Amino acid sequence: MLSDRVDYRDVLAFMVTSAVGLFHEPKLYGPLRLLESASMLIEYAKGNDIQDETLDEINSRIKKCTKLVMTNEEKFEEGVNEILKLIIEAL
Repeated sequence: MLSDRVDYRDVLAFMVTSAVGLFHEPKLYGPLRLLESASMLIEYAKGNDIQDETLDEINSRIKKCTKLVMTNEEKFEEGVNEILKLIIEAL
């Protein structure tokens, strides 16, 4: 990913360039790019002294889940749904 300190401009640029790229990329890249953006936002929060164990757990699951996108679409989708459940429980 990026350096230890993520800047909000990096996240913004990633999200917009991903949107442009998604017009010509496979369908699964959409959820992948959104998860990567979420991970970048978590890293940005950590770099700005926002410490949260739930965010750490979410980020850990995102990193595991994104590795599945090219090898196991079903497990990737299950992983995304599990991340969503974790977020809902934390709210």
